[in-house]
Amino acid sequence: MIPSKTHLRKLWQIVVAVMLLWWVWVPHAPAANDDFIILLDQSGSMLEKRPGDEKGGYFEDPQKAEKSREALEALDDVIKDVVEVDDYITIIPFGSGTKVVVSQQLRYPHERTTIKNIVFDHLRFRDRKTDIVAGIKEAGDLISELGSNPLAKERRKILVMITDGKNDPPQNSEFFSPEAQDRTYEDLKDKIKSQNWKVTLVGLGDHTDIADIGRKLGLDKSDTLTVESGANIRDRLVGKIRKVHDAQVQADTDRFKIRVEPGLFGGYDVVSESLSLHSTFLDPVTVELNPSLVLPELQKLAAANVTPAKLEITPGETQTLTIQWQFTGDRPEDGVLRGHYKFAFPPHATPFYPNGGEVELVVVSWWDRYGLRALFALVVLAVVLWLVRREIRKRQVPEIRVMLVAGPKELSEKQTLRKHQKIAIANGDLAGGAVPAEGLEVKQAAAITYLGRKRFRVSADEAILFYEGAEKPSIEIGLDEPFDLKDDSGHKLGGVMISTSGALDDPFGAGGNDGPF
Repeated sequence: MIPSKTHLRKLWQIVVAVMLLWWVWVPHAPAANDDFIILLDQSGSMLEKRPGDEKGGYFEDPQKAEKSREALEALDDVIKDVVEVDDYITIIPFGSGTKVVVSQQLRYPHERTTIKNIVFDHLRFRDRKTDIVAGIKEAGDLISELGSNPLAKERRKILVMITDGKNDPPQNSEFFSPEAQDRTYEDLKDKIKSQNWKVTLVGLGDHTDIADIGRKLGLDKSDTLTVESGANIRDRLVGKIRKVHDAQVQADTDRFKIRVEPGLFGGYDVVSESLSLHSTFLDPVTVELNPSLVLPELQKLAAANVTPAKLEITPGETQTLTIQWQFTGDRPEDGVLRGHYKFAFPPHATPFYPNGGEVELVVVSWWDRYGLRALFALVVLAVVLWLVRREIRKRQVPEIRVMLVAGPKELSEKQTLRKHQKIAIANGDLAGGAVPAEGLEVKQAAAITYLGRKRFRVSADEAILFYEGAEKPSIEIGLDEPFDLKDDSGHKLGGVMISTSGALDDPFGAGGNDGPF
C-alpha cells in the first residue's frame, strides 16, 4: 500500500518533533560566537569599468562594476553562510570618512536578509578619498568596546578589511599626518597582539598597500591576501574569511556548576573538573595559559587552577584540561555562590573559545554532609559504651567488706562477702560466715545474703524480723539501714545494721558510699 500524502505529512511532522526534542534535551557544546567587523572600501575606484584603469570610466551601479559587485556578493555570502546566530556583525564603509551602517547581534536567521538589504542600500562607492587608517581605528575602538565588559563571555574578534587602493586620507582627517598614522598603527598593533584579534587584510589588485599596512600592524604575511582582477574575487574572499572563522580551538562548555564538600575537621575539599578542547586548525597548535582562572566576583571566596598550562593539539584532536576549584571563604546562608570565570592567556598565546563563562558554587554545609552519619556514630558509640560498662561491671570482683553492728555495738569483725554469699546471725556453730545473735534464745535468728551493688536480703529464720515497725518474713536493704530481731521469749536484738563505717583500709571501697558496688 502506497502511503497517502496525509500519512507522509504526519510522518514528517513526527520526525521534525523528534529532532527538535533531541536538540533540546541532548547537551551540545556551546558555540564559540564571534564579533565580526568588516571594513569595506567605498571609494569611487571600486566602480572602475576596467579594474586598475582610472581612465576607463566608472559604472553608476555597484552591481555592474567587478570589484564592488564581487565585494558585495562576498559580503552577502559571509552574512548568509559564515556568520552564525548570536554572532555580532558590524559593517563599516570607509573612504572620505567612516560610517557604521550595521552593528548588531544576529539573533534570528531571518535578520540576515535585513542586514543584506541595509548594506546594499547604503554602499554606493562614491567617495573620492580612501582613509584606511580612520576605518581601522573605528573598527579597533568598536572591538575594544565589545570586549570591555570583563564579565561577558570571551568572544573572538574577527576584523576583515577590503580595499582596492592605498591609504589616501582627506586633509581634514585626524589621520592625515604620517605621525598620526604611525601612532594609530602602533596602538592597534599592541591591541591586536594582547587581545588576540584575528585580522585579515584583502587587497583587490596589486596596486594596494595592504602588505605595508599588515607589516605596520604586526601581522603575519598569511594574514594578507591580494586578489587580482578576474581571479574570482568573491570565492577567494569568502574562502579566506571562512578559513579564519573555522580555525579555532573549541571548548566544550562555558558553564560550571561545582559542588564543594566540607572536610570532616574543617575546610573544604578541592573539586576537579575537566574541560575538553578540540582543534579545527589545519596545523598543530599550542595552547598555553596561565595556571589561575580569573574569578571577578568570587576572588575573595574561591580559587581555581588549571593543569596542564601548555597543550599541544593536532588537527581534529581533543585534549583535556583539569580545573581544580577550591572554596576558601565563609559559606553563605543559602550555600550558593554565582559569578563568572575567565581563563587567562600569556601575551601572543593561542586562546580557545569560549574561554569565559558562568560558574555556580554549591557549598555544602557540614551538617548536610556529616550530620546523619555523626548522629548515627554517636548512637553507636553510646551503645558500645553501655555494653563495655555492662561487661566491666560483670567482670568486676563482686565483693564487699562489711561488719554487723547492733546500735553502737559491733557484732563481728569485718568480713568480705561475695555476691550471693551469706552471713548467719546465730548462736549455734559460729564457724565460717556467722555472727553471734547475742541475747536471743535461738540457734539461728536470720540469714543475710549479699545481692551486689551494696544491697542485701535479710531473711528471718527462728527469730521474728521487724523492719520500720512491721513484722516481715524478709527484707531487702542497703547499708546502714536498721532492722530488729526478736525471739519467742521477747528478747530483742535491736538496731541491727550492715555497715562499712570506719573501714578506711578497705581495698574494695567499703570506706564510703562511692565504691564501685
